[in-house]
Amino acid sequence: MILGLGNDLIRTSRIAAVWQRHGDRFCHKLLMPAEQAALADVTDPVNRLAKAFAAKEALVKALGTGFRGVSHVDSGVLRAVNGAPRLVFSARLAGVLQTRGIELAHLALTDQDDWVLATVVLEGSGPRRPPPLEIV
Repeated sequence: MILGLGNDLIRTSRIAAVWQRHGDRFCHKLLMPAEQAALADVTDPVNRLAKAFAAKEALVKALGTGFRGVSHVDSGVLRAVNGAPRLVFSARLAGVLQTRGIELAHLALTDQDDWVLATVVLEGSGPRRPPPLEIV
């Protein structure tokens, strides 16, 4: 069952301006350590930063919480062996997802010119609830 859907659209030029102003400080606030390490091997770091930012925004929209109780470094975007993007989570956020019955998180990323779009779909059985009240 789909438990959440979130999208985020961002201009890469906006991320480029922030990165130029704040440099590594921006990276440390946005990226998990594994994402920071992967950034060193990328030919276009601004595009990768924009995709990470958009994915994290899409995730909290899918959760329906915004960043209340969730930090940017609680989730990350890494690449599978085949190059597909995948979401990874801190132990704390993974616990929140499990409590909500979320078992799978799907991520799609695309870019065109100065735009990056991220879509996150959260799937699972949902939280354990008592049966609904029966109305007769």
